[in-house]
Amino acid sequence: MPSIPMTFTVVIPTMNRSEDLRRCLGALKSQERLADEVIVVIGPGDHVATQVFTEVAAGRDNWRSLPATRPSVVEALNLGLTEAKGDIIVLTDDDSEAPPFWLQRLERHYLADARVGAVGGRDRLVLPSHPWLENPPPAKCVGQFNWYGLMLGNHHCGAVNSPLEVDMLKGVNLSFRRAAFPAGKIDSYLVSYGAEVGWEVDISLSIRQAGWRIIYDNDIWLRHHVGQRTEGDGRNEMTSAPALRRAQNTSYLSAVYQPFWQVVMVELRAALVGARFQPGLIWGMRGALAGNPATLAAVLRLFGARCRGMADGRKARVKKFFKRGLSKARPPQA
Repeated sequence: MPSIPMTFTVVIPTMNRSEDLRRCLGALKSQERLADEVIVVIGPGDHVATQVFTEVAAGRDNWRSLPATRPSVVEALNLGLTEAKGDIIVLTDDDSEAPPFWLQRLERHYLADARVGAVGGRDRLVLPSHPWLENPPPAKCVGQFNWYGLMLGNHHCGAVNSPLEVDMLKGVNLSFRRAAFPAGKIDSYLVSYGAEVGWEVDISLSIRQAGWRIIYDNDIWLRHHVGQRTEGDGRNEMTSAPALRRAQNTSYLSAVYQPFWQVVMVELRAALVGARFQPGLIWGMRGALAGNPATLAAVLRLFGARCRGMADGRKARVKKFFKRGLSKARPPQA
């Protein structure tokens, strides 16, 4: 049976990284399988990016730019998703550089299996201060949750066994069938400011829990030039607004998508141990005993943010469960 042609829309949010954007768009122009539509969502006041887009997109009627109303990746992506018309939606960052075979290799997975709802791959990190990050050793676990619900990424490493089915993909190298994501938008709860975290988890788990397959393939790689984030970023400062919002979003998504017992396990670990830039109570107490009470205060603020996220997530879970029950976005039977 001949394969049914499918259309691809690439959506790219950008703000204040015009030269990164120029490189990214240049790579899209060189694809062996060209995108049927390219949408670039430009952050407010970024006139240089508008000029770059106009130059690079000259003569391409299926390329267009949209002005974002606020400096938010989630809001920019939602604007692009609303306007996208392709059967397959491809998301990437403005600091990515895709090799010519990128879209073609994405397409092969969708053509091979109608049950595949999302496909992605490696982002080979290009960071002059850490050159080894572009080719690290492959990881045994990529894009999955461990037994008690802890999120394990490692998308930049590549997998020991590839391709493989995973729970989630990384936003810089993520595509999905429009039919597999009937919500059409990322959860607006995640909207705040700058480069918010967690939105790719929302897309991935929404697709996964509807019964679609999510594929990670080492051979679908791109270079990720790790550009400077808008207004710094602040994620590595424990008490910054982005750090607190990250903690809140992470707990929110855990409460929305994971079983209750896993939510409890994940939140207990976060509260007691935490992570490098989001320490838990044990590290807070150590800091206080060492004469740095500010550490404990920061830990308590993070704990409060996680509690808010978890409470809001449990409420949202009920609404999402009801909508998912009514949705017809199920993969075809094998």
